[in-house]
Amino acid sequence: MMDKALNELSKLGITSSSFKILCHLTLRGRPFKPKDLATELGVKPATVRARISELYSRDLLTLGSRGYSSNVKPYDILMRFHEESGKEG
Repeated sequence: MMDKALNELSKLGITSSSFKILCHLTLRGRPFKPKDLATELGVKPATVRARISELYSRDLLTLGSRGYSSNVKPYDILMRFHEESGKEG
């Protein structure tokens, strides 16, 4: 499953709201409910729900009893930033 998650991660633009949500979940390291994510990120709840659905369908998130958690490691997020920064030069 991790290979699929890494492949899907490479498809996300680092400025997208999906990536912002995934980063938050990954770096905070704990589950969040969509309404709590919306509040913390200052994003509309409908946007958060839509992006979570997208991320979940791509196996980037797991749903547990306390909310959604990331299937991606912080290292993978940092490497995604590194990949994008290499494209800018």
